[in-house]
This record gives sequence, structure tokens and C-alpha cells, in this order.
Amino acid sequence: MASSALDALVACAKAIQDENLTLADSLLERIWNLAADQSCPERSDVVKYFAEALVRRAYGISSASAYFTLLTPSPINFLHNFSCDAINTACMGKKRLHLITFLFRPLCYWRYLFRSLANASGDFLSVRVSVIVSPFLEKIVKFQQEKSKHDLTTAAMERGIKLEDLRVVYANSLGDVDASKADFTRTTDEAVIVYYHCKLHQLLADARVMERELLKLRQINPEIVIIEEQYADHNDSNFIKRLEKSFQYYFNFLEFYEFMYCRPQIVNIVGCEGTDRLERHQTLAQWRSLLRANGLLPVPLAPDIGSGDIEDNGCVVFQNDDGLLHFTSAWKLTDAVDHFNPISYNPIQGFNPNPALEDTVRTLQVDRQDPESLTASRQKMPIARRPH
Repeated sequence: MASSALDALVACAKAIQDENLTLADSLLERIWNLAADQSCPERSDVVKYFAEALVRRAYGISSASAYFTLLTPSPINFLHNFSCDAINTACMGKKRLHLITFLFRPLCYWRYLFRSLANASGDFLSVRVSVIVSPFLEKIVKFQQEKSKHDLTTAAMERGIKLEDLRVVYANSLGDVDASKADFTRTTDEAVIVYYHCKLHQLLADARVMERELLKLRQINPEIVIIEEQYADHNDSNFIKRLEKSFQYYFNFLEFYEFMYCRPQIVNIVGCEGTDRLERHQTLAQWRSLLRANGLLPVPLAPDIGSGDIEDNGCVVFQNDDGLLHFTSAWKLTDAVDHFNPISYNPIQGFNPNPALEDTVRTLQVDRQDPESLTASRQKMPIARRPH
């Protein structure tokens, strides 16, 4: 049943690419029927999300909801014990920790991290946290800021750790943060950790953005850089290939995702292009190629791999019977490279040095003599799930 749905989605995508509105409309009708025939509601939803992505692409309808996932922890949170162990090791012999992150973490994360730090240091340790959040989220971030500060304070008090500060910095990336927004200076007894939790892949859309990010990392010179990402290959320049690969990924792993996280990712992967396409998931091998080319070397994570986890050259990868799902890794800067180096990195598979050369979303022109067209298919979406 999954193969029939995928075949219909690919055929519809090709019709949209060829600007054949009549064929696309008939295929969308079939896709909705195939979605209804799926063996479980979750898989039916996946098919509908991809159909929605195609409708958005055909009409050129953007979706701000995709960006709200920036505030939402992804399913990778169950791997946080590995990253906490790496942070713990980097803090050995230090009295202070500055954690730079891009997400408001749940209470369980802080409790695990602070317990790990308290057990290892043996001495009084103080922590400051800088959370870098996109500027357009400023108006809605205050609630999570207060909750996160409460969670941080609670977890720190439980372990006798002093919370120096929780600072929210409004910027699109670390590379956009200047000295007036955040203090990245450090004392000799302070460890600095930069933690990219499902964030770094969003910077692959533009070479200049990634260059600024890696240069800023070198200026800050953290003890380690934690990178957690989905293990996937959703960054081909051809949207039909992205549809094929991402359909298999989400269809097999939907049990790990929630509606608020899965739907906007699919819509962004299939329906957007250029700098609007933020969800550029890559394989660990692709990340390793880019990071090594820019002077980062892997720091091996703890070897106590549990059920469902595998070790890959010092990184931890989570998998199930259907394939690879997520990875967590730690990296350390070397002195070997002092400039951005995209050489040997395939722009088709990953980082695009010139996003202007990518496919563009071409809005289909609805034939005035054919008012039904794709509008009819769009109206069949459940009200709560229609594009908006």
C-alpha cells in the first residue's frame, strides 16, 4: 500500500513539475483515496502531509508553521545522555560552564546534565546558558523563557549547582551574534560548549551563512561542539528525489514523531526551495565530510551503547528495523583550518554554495475555464490540516 501511495505522489509531483494541472488534480484525488486505505491513522496522515506539500508547491503557499518547530524539542531527546557525558568530560577541572544552545530544553535534560556534572566535578560548579532564537519568534518566546528558567533553577538547586544566568539572544544563527548581544568571553576556569540540536542543517541553504557560523565557532573556540541531527538524505536539489527519500523515512519512523513536528518538516522538504527550504537533513557521512574539511575532528562518545544504538566512528546512531533515524556526535576544533572550506563537498547532495541555482517553486496558473482544478483537492483536507 505504501508503494502505491508513493507512486501516486511521485506521478503527481512530475505533473506539477510539467505544469499539467489536470493530471495533478486527478492524481491528488487518487492520493486521498490511498491515504484513507492505509493500515493505521498515522500512516494515512503521512500520505496526506505529502499531498499537502504538493498542493502548497503548486500554489506557492508558504507555511509559517514550519518555523515553530524551532521551539519544539525533536525526538532526538532520548539520546541526550550521550551528549551530556561529552559535556561532562569537557568540564573536567573547570569551575564554570557556558552552554550555548539553540533550543529551550525540557526539565529532564537539565536534570540529567546537572547530575552528571555534579557527580564528576566534585567541586562547586556554576553554569550560564545562552539560548539563540530566531528574531521572528521574539513575541512568542517569553512563555518558554520563563518556564525554561524555572526548570534550569530547579534542576540546578537539586544538585547544588549555581545558575549564573539564562540569556536569550535573538539571532538566526551563532554567526549573526555580535558582542553587543552576548558575552562570549571566558575566564581560564570556564568551559564553553556549543550545542546544535537539530539546528545546523538549517544553515546549509547558503554558503555565506555556514561560513559565518564556522568562523564564529573558531573565534569562540569551545571545548567541544555537540551536533545532533536526523540521519537522512533529504537535501537533493531535485524536489522529486527529496519526496521519494523523505517518504520512506517518515513512513517508517512516524512512531517517533508527533504531528506538530512531522507535518511542517514534510511540507518544507517537498514544498519549498532556496533559502525557504530549511529542512536539509543529511547523512552522518555527509556531515563528517563538511566538518572535517573545516577543521573539526570527532570526539568519541561514551561506548556504552544501548539497544537500538550503534557506534559509527565515535558517533552514536539510533536505528530501528527499518533503518537509521538520528545521530548524536561531539567535535573539537583544530588549528589546521582557518578559513571556510567547501572543497570536496557535493553541493547536489548537501551544502549548496549557490542557492540561486536550485529549483524554484513555480506556481501553477489555474485555468479560468477549469475552476475545480487543485482547489477541489485542497478542500478535502481536514479543516485543522489545511494550508494556512
